[in-house]
Amino acid sequence: VKEIVIESVDPTLGLDVDGRRCRGRLRVRPHGEHGLAVDNLVDLEDYVAGAVAGEVQLIDATRAELEAQAIASRSFALAQLSARGARSLEVRLYDGTRDQRYVGVFEPSANPRERRAARDLAAAIEATRGKILVEFGETLDARFHAACGGRTASAADVFPEAARFTSLASVDCEGCSSPGGPD
Repeated sequence: VKEIVIESVDPTLGLDVDGRRCRGRLRVRPHGEHGLAVDNLVDLEDYVAGAVAGEVQLIDATRAELEAQAIASRSFALAQLSARGARSLEVRLYDGTRDQRYVGVFEPSANPRERRAARDLAAAIEATRGKILVEFGETLDARFHAACGGRTASAADVFPEAARFTSLASVDCEGCSSPGGPD
């Protein structure tokens, strides 16, 4: 057997992988001499929800921030999949800083702020469903950051493959340079 695919009897519940609830299916295959690799095969919108939950502090985020992050995350994911599809037979996104921090399904506790955050996340994903950033007729490689120290770097300076996107120029970042902004 080269691989097995596992799916939940109830897709709304998803599957638990090492304490992380995931929607979609799980593909398990041999990796290395004695290991296994597990891939979460997931719908794009469920992926975006899991990436936004991993990249944003949901409890403090406004709906507008969640919607903007959803569009940026979706755009980045599609740009990466497109670029990798041209170079590989098997296209995937990684669940860490190599791509986006994907955490699967955000499961709030009984805390009212967490429950509100879960509702706001779901509403932001639905409000932006299918929306992406486009420049020069192609999906924008929408790279983003957690903190920039007050000014972003130009994408061309850090990611030469993104240099064609003029909208990814260096800009001042008020959120990171204002008192109380990210450290």
